[in-house]
Amino acid sequence: MKRAEKQAVKLIIAEYSPKVTKTFITWADAEDMMTVKMKEANRRPRTIQDYLLTLKVLKDLFPDTNGPTDISLIHAEEFKGRRLKLKIEPITVGEDLDTLSSIWKKWFIGQCKLPLTNYWSREVIERPTVDKKDARRLLQQEKIDFLGWLNKRWEGWRLPVLCLQVKALTGCRLMQLCSLRKEDLQEGRIVFPAEGTGNKKRKDRKAILPPELFAELEALSGPTFVFERFSQDLSQIHRRRGKMHLVATTKAFDPKRLANWLQDEKDRYLKENTGVRHFKLHNFRGTAISEAIEAGADYLEVSKGFAIHPETARQYYEKVDEVRISDGVLGLIQGQSFGNNPVTQRSETERNGPKPKVEEGKGGPTASSDSAMTSDGSS
Repeated sequence: MKRAEKQAVKLIIAEYSPKVTKTFITWADAEDMMTVKMKEANRRPRTIQDYLLTLKVLKDLFPDTNGPTDISLIHAEEFKGRRLKLKIEPITVGEDLDTLSSIWKKWFIGQCKLPLTNYWSREVIERPTVDKKDARRLLQQEKIDFLGWLNKRWEGWRLPVLCLQVKALTGCRLMQLCSLRKEDLQEGRIVFPAEGTGNKKRKDRKAILPPELFAELEALSGPTFVFERFSQDLSQIHRRRGKMHLVATTKAFDPKRLANWLQDEKDRYLKENTGVRHFKLHNFRGTAISEAIEAGADYLEVSKGFAIHPETARQYYEKVDEVRISDGVLGLIQGQSFGNNPVTQRSETERNGPKPKVEEGKGGPTASSDSAMTSDGSS
């Protein structure tokens, strides 16, 4: 029935969409028009770039099209199928379809006034079914083991270990961290600028650090970037080890180069330690968010503390709380306590409310009528 309804929607759209005279417009002209309108609407450069990249995916998939006026319902249907055949993750395909729908509806049609039909909407193209995966949570010992391996491999070189310790404690994104400038260290806090690399928000985010780590960052910082000693230190280690060919290939500092190096080191760690469950450096961020929730922060506080959307924070909150409350509920019937738990830590009165008062001699609930089942199951 659902499939028939969706097919009916497609037929209705095809039949009753305003019949427009197609005025040919090239991809380049359409993209230029959209970019101008997005800038006028004060959209972030990153958003504009993401939209243009999605259009590039579409153009690469259908090289015979010369502009958006060439796109039909058939193209929209084939886009989904072709992307999935290329082994693109279903969640990514769904996000691409949503982005194309926004481009057509809001920008090409709404703002640029192009005579087009939005074939990308959810009413027309069903999104791939996605099984939501639980976020990878890094245990404390896993972090200790990884950083210990990194420290040993590089003979106590403090810079990369300090970098990842800061990431674990602030929950920042990797490129935000690698791009930090000296002036971003202010009064015991890291200030992640609103327009800084990797910052998806429109305002600065301030992250406090333990005093000893902040002092280390200040002492380490170069004239421009906090971690700009990276290339110099790496070159010295290679030279000390007699690997002159690596000294020759070590390039000047660039935040992206540091980020890639850290990713490579993580991949090497996983390759050498096959028993370790796979993780990403980005999981340091999700782990920090989960740890904050478990420590008692609610999702609105988490949203502000980590500069994420309240809905994203709520999803983390529900996932962490779901396990915690489930443990507590089962703990109640098993006669066990699971530590710092919102269910097992509450008194019976807090869970069930006060018992009704019964005046002596007036009847009503008694201790016997409120008794539990006997051991043989009878009441």
